[in-house]
Amino acid sequence: MDTLVIRKGRAMPKWRVRVNRIGAFVIAFVAMLFAVSTSWRAWGVPMYPGLDNVAHAGGGLGDLTYVNGVDAFEASYAKGFRSFEVDFQRTRDGVLVCSHDWEPFGGEIPDFERFLAVNARFTHPLCTFGDLVAWFRAHPDATLISDAKVDTVTVNVELRMALHDQLLPSVYDLESALALSQNGRYPLILAVYRMPDIYQRYLLVGSMRGKRIHLSAVSMSIADAMDGLGYWSKLWVDAPVYAYTVNSCEPDFALRLMGVDAVYTDFMGAEACE
Repeated sequence: MDTLVIRKGRAMPKWRVRVNRIGAFVIAFVAMLFAVSTSWRAWGVPMYPGLDNVAHAGGGLGDLTYVNGVDAFEASYAKGFRSFEVDFQRTRDGVLVCSHDWEPFGGEIPDFERFLAVNARFTHPLCTFGDLVAWFRAHPDATLISDAKVDTVTVNVELRMALHDQLLPSVYDLESALALSQNGRYPLILAVYRMPDIYQRYLLVGSMRGKRIHLSAVSMSIADAMDGLGYWSKLWVDAPVYAYTVNSCEPDFALRLMGVDAVYTDFMGAEACE
């Protein structure tokens, strides 16, 4: 039989008293963690409140994502975006085009002639290299964030020759960062998604410290940010942090608490959530 404890005229079993005490301790502990995290976010981690969101793959159109074309650029620009992430591939005969993957072409790498023929049938065509360069030259306040799926260095050298300071290349390892930064002359974005696990992503960010590399930002998944990689990036390389792909303001508070400054988005606006 449980021993009874008298509380305010009521008899309570001792186990209930213990549970109540533990519950109060848990609530106090969670409140303390929240206060520490909020203080750390506010004063311990540098933030960049003026950083705008990035139009992911040029931005979505209707319910379409990964458009990577002029139609998407125009729509996103009208919404206030000035930073456009675009995916790049090479056709079988080596021509640089805008594309995330070859699924729309049956999963096989097309030559440029077939790319043009199939692309012409799309409601919102992918951009060719010429389309891309012409659009950005006509919008000198726009910045291209390149995501080269192949030949990272050579693709970005080709893009830089055409777009100069309008290009902000994504790099995925220390070697490509050193090659494209040219002793800190050119800014880069470090994208960590090609690393196989969170441990390797921490090491990748750490490898950038102390090198003559001008990192404009580090981009990572929502999961990476929630695993603390945003904090690590801020403290280790002192660069803004982007999270991807975010299409709702719902996770905004949690992401900002974890050091995220802005996001890659298909459907949200260029400015941060209120």
